[in-house]
Amino acid sequence: MKTFGKVVLDSSACNIPIHNKGNIQAQIIVPPQTNKFDKVSLKFKQTIQTKLTSVRGCTFLPDGKMVLACRSPSNQMKVFNPDGSVDFDLKEIGFVCDVEYVGDNSVAVTYGRKSLKINIIDVQTRKLMKALYVGSSNNGVTFKGGKLIYCAGDQGLNMISLSNESITSITTTKMSSDACVASQGNKLFYTNEDNHNVKCCDIQGKTLWTFKEKRTLSYPMGISVDNGGNVYVAGFSSHNVVVISTDGQRCRQLLSAKDGLHCPSAVVYDRTNNKLLISNYNGSAFVYDAVGE
Repeated sequence: MKTFGKVVLDSSACNIPIHNKGNIQAQIIVPPQTNKFDKVSLKFKQTIQTKLTSVRGCTFLPDGKMVLACRSPSNQMKVFNPDGSVDFDLKEIGFVCDVEYVGDNSVAVTYGRKSLKINIIDVQTRKLMKALYVGSSNNGVTFKGGKLIYCAGDQGLNMISLSNESITSITTTKMSSDACVASQGNKLFYTNEDNHNVKCCDIQGKTLWTFKEKRTLSYPMGISVDNGGNVYVAGFSSHNVVVISTDGQRCRQLLSAKDGLHCPSAVVYDRTNNKLLISNYNGSAFVYDAVGE
């Protein structure tokens, strides 16, 4: 597969190898997991005809079922069986944005700027378990250690505890309206479609690296991370899925328009079964087995 180049820490430079006059700096920026990153590939498994429009989020359930969330026309979540058939629809009241599995047969659902709360819904009983008042916009969301980390619009990146509902600010940088977030270990990864970049920060909000190369990744939306820390991003306007190395210095295109991608908006990596689910904004979704991770 084609390698598109490198990204230096906190810089927008990309698409050419990094060369430095000093050997010390060159040694520092060598990716520590080059071999694992180079071996990552995807093997096609199935296409799912979702019949959904405006898909914003997706997640896997432990039993292999898949949940897709869309904000129009009916603001709903649709649950699919592992074979791609529809299990059931879960109607939602609100402008559905993202969905994330949080354990105990439940998912967290965000609602963008149309609601100041995040709902926790039991997907077995199909009932509301808890409504978390966050007092802000809530877009992309990820689950980490009993807490939800969510894109809070003008407030930046926030975290809310499911146990006591306390809210902590991680970053105060304004988040874009279609921003998505993922977590792995003590790192957070989030997209900014307005600036065509992907950022990685620690749990305290300190930026570790920034990936930006509009020719490779345009209008990034969905984002997910595998067990090795490789970052998978859906390029809405570039009609592709790229993988970014754990240190943010390298990227490769894994899927493109020729693979059926047209405005892909949501992506999730199943770390238990090493599967990747990608959904177009309208129409089809695709499941791939990850190889070499």
